[in-house]
Amino acid sequence: MNVKVFLSGLTGLILGSIATLIVLYLAAPSILFIENESRLGYSETIAAIHESSRAEGWIIPKQYKLDLSLAKAGYEILPVSVIELCKPEHAYKILSEDEYRLVSSMMPCRVAVYEKADGSTVVSRMNTGLISRVFDKTVRDVMATATQETNQILSAVER
Repeated sequence: MNVKVFLSGLTGLILGSIATLIVLYLAAPSILFIENESRLGYSETIAAIHESSRAEGWIIPKQYKLDLSLAKAGYEILPVSVIELCKPEHAYKILSEDEYRLVSSMMPCRVAVYEKADGSTVVSRMNTGLISRVFDKTVRDVMATATQETNQILSAVER
């Protein structure tokens, strides 16, 4: 084998790998998170998500109003809430087996609703459909179903 050809190939492989890593690093936020503008205002979006989740058989164990928490510490920010969504039957399928409990740190499903400086309201969430692909069949299936149902819940507010 010609040394020049080998070094050219190796250099191309290294540069290609570096370029791929840079692209992944820059694209990661838009790949790992889904962000959609709401057609409603901030408070109306939150109310609609509560209503839609109940209609789909989901519960909301907790809602965190991060702007109010930060205000107590002396920081003022635009409104932002994190809503926990849970469907007990999905949670049971994962939490009842030790081998699947690893993903409990991502439970319950969380949705953020926040207001931007331009007055628009945004709904964001982790791209659990994508993330589910790295797990075995049981977790993948539960997460894929939960993702579809969360998308259905959020369709009540997203443009």
